Amino acid sequence: MKHWISILFVVILSAACSPTSGPPPAPPVTVTEAAQISTPDDTADEKKSDVLPSSVILLDAANTIRTINLDGSNATQWISAAESPVAFSYAPDQQTLAWSNGSEVFTSTAANPAQSVPLATYSTVKQLLWSPSGTLLAVDANDATFLLDSNGEEISRINGNFNLLSWSSDSSRIILSNALGNGFLIHTVVGARDTIINVPTNCCAATWTQSGRFVYISNSVPDTTKAGVWLVSASTGTPIHLLSSKPGQSQLLVSDIQHFSNDSLQGFFGDNIGLGINTPLTMHSISADGQQDLVPLRNDSYRIRQAVWEQNGRGALVVTQTATVEDNQLVWLSVDNAPAVTIANGVQRVEWFD
Repeated sequence: MKHWISILFVVILSAACSPTSGPPPAPPVTVTEAAQISTPDDTADEKKSDVLPSSVILLDAANTIRTINLDGSNATQWISAAESPVAFSYAPDQQTLAWSNGSEVFTSTAANPAQSVPLATYSTVKQLLWSPSGTLLAVDANDATFLLDSNGEEISRINGNFNLLSWSSDSSRIILSNALGNGFLIHTVVGARDTIINVPTNCCAATWTQSGRFVYISNSVPDTTKAGVWLVSASTGTPIHLLSSKPGQSQLLVSDIQHFSNDSLQGFFGDNIGLGINTPLTMHSISADGQQDLVPLRNDSYRIRQAVWEQNGRGALVVTQTATVEDNQLVWLSVDNAPAVTIANGVQRVEWFD
């Protein structure tokens, strides 16, 4: 009997240790396919596979504001098309949505998303942007930017036609770009003067360093003599042209860079080959001092309307730019070059929800 048990053990061990070629690489996962993935345990509740690191909130082509779950499925509709939303911003810490129909600003909370409370009224509202703390709301309205507290009280006003770019991590400063010409402005909410930045572009994105001492500015539109990346002192406004095209090469276009705690930059880069703002851009990383060459993180390229990085740098949500909003896609791109995952179609703007 022991002899047969020994033989059986050897056979089982041999089968377990035999080399295999492994399964072929998985094809890209669509949202529909992801919704069909379940646990292999028949006795367990059905569990959908997570394809996102966090759920998201978006404004779609049908002019509704809704959330999407980790698995890519629709979750809650917050604002209906009948309410005509044109801009929004979500504050995860406060679980509060600010949205506008183009003239009025409202807030809505996760506890009761369908109930909107009026916050402020202007003749024209173009953009909204909560501070990271969720205690200050920047409103791009009329020919000024207004900073409001959560009750709608005006804390600060910045006169001029500006685009909202990003808040510092401590919610004390906001950087804006001049919508009518070159230059940027860093506005300090309390106790200091504004810092003017003279960079030869009025486009397109800005990210603060982890310390808050510097800002990186990137340009993805070939409408200036220079493009690339600038490193700017937040206190003096002095810019350093950190990265640009090499002599004799096409103009380097850069979109939506982000600075991470490992002192690296990640963003989307591409050479302008005559397509201008339609230039496809590819995800790369670069050292924060600009001294190391670009390192590609993915091999696929996209015409980018908006990119939102995951906070730990694991990837980015990208809204693609197409001829019509209905054809824009929301795509999740991870830095490990895994297959892109299409989350939704017809997206105008997106933010992380939690």
